[in-house]
Amino acid sequence: MAIKMSFVLFFFSVLAAPIHILRLNGGVDPGSADYIVSNIKLAEQESAEAVLIVLDTPGGLVTSAREIVQAELNSSVPILVWVGPDGSRAGSAGVFLTMASHVAGMAPATNIGAAHPVSLMGGNEKSENVKDPMEDKILNDTVAWARGIAEKRNRNAEWAEASIRESDSIVSTQALQDNVIDLIAESEEEFLIQIHGRVVETSSGTRTLQTKDTTRVEYVMNIRQQTMHLLGDPTILYMLISLGLLCLYIEYQSPGLVFPALIGVTLLLAGGVGLSVLPFNIGGLLLIIVGFGCIAAEALVGGMGIYAMIGAVGIAIGGALLFDTPNFDLRINPFVLYTTSILVALVGAVVGRLVYKTLHQRQYTGSEGIVDMEARVTVGGEGSGRVFLNGAIWKASWKGELNKDQRVFVESIDGLHVVVKPINQEK
Repeated sequence: MAIKMSFVLFFFSVLAAPIHILRLNGGVDPGSADYIVSNIKLAEQESAEAVLIVLDTPGGLVTSAREIVQAELNSSVPILVWVGPDGSRAGSAGVFLTMASHVAGMAPATNIGAAHPVSLMGGNEKSENVKDPMEDKILNDTVAWARGIAEKRNRNAEWAEASIRESDSIVSTQALQDNVIDLIAESEEEFLIQIHGRVVETSSGTRTLQTKDTTRVEYVMNIRQQTMHLLGDPTILYMLISLGLLCLYIEYQSPGLVFPALIGVTLLLAGGVGLSVLPFNIGGLLLIIVGFGCIAAEALVGGMGIYAMIGAVGIAIGGALLFDTPNFDLRINPFVLYTTSILVALVGAVVGRLVYKTLHQRQYTGSEGIVDMEARVTVGGEGSGRVFLNGAIWKASWKGELNKDQRVFVESIDGLHVVVKPINQEK
């Protein structure tokens, strides 16, 4: 009898609607937003038991977060968010995704908060008497949105506001105590076991969660979503733009290589796609371009590295400013920012110096290369004879008498005839 009962339970567990597993590692951007929103819609179409989002994000684009939150709030399928594993975070935009879920959990040693964008250049540090009306408008709108989400899910609206206005960030135990999340779980498995039997309110009505021993299906980003997600990373975009400009600079200094031009154009096109979907500071982009212009000046004036250093500073400052906008809370990794700037400047300076030396070195081909070269008399005499010059015997003429093996230099050339003068005489 016990065997038959186990078989029946197994049979119904197989037939039961599965839980769809989604994983968001990295920024909240158009790629990750499309990934989550499209899979929530798929879960609704397939009448899934629930959608579990395993979250670890530093934040991202506010507009992308709004798309995800809207899908969560209007979903007919329960949306579950677990911030994990240990060491993960729901930073900035991740706060909204977590609080908009029907059930929110966190692993130990995780944190949530800091939803106010932080400017690397101090753009958010304003005097109490000097306020930017547009920034205040955006801030108040975001606060109202966060409070609305919290009230909808019966969570702590005061903390939601503090996370934006004061960049408040708390650990999982404090989040549970302050009614920001519903529980703490060591793993996905424990999270699903703990919430089994909970009653949640979805857009289609009341649902009782059946998450224990339920089939799970994991969905990953498709190629398009992965590409969009990659191009939504400001560090990746900075490297694409910097390396793309460097490749074009190398092609400009050494025309005909082709390969650097192809790579440069490809990298810049990819960077352009990323910039088309992310808010960026035009001043930062112009500084990066001007920085490369300073590096290019090395090849023209031979500035002994001074122009390259100025260019490196311009590229670094431009990179720091590039994504310094209130609607986007991710920034370029500082280590990558400064390392890339220095490496680009060094490569640019080396290429520039090589080109400068090439442009100013003595010519060794054609008539310009022959003039002033040393030669040795092979047939001497009065007024004319032959000299060994540049690996060949030449007809030569001179004033006075020269002896065999005497050293001379070339004064001028006329076809295959050279005019020479003894090397011990003034040129």
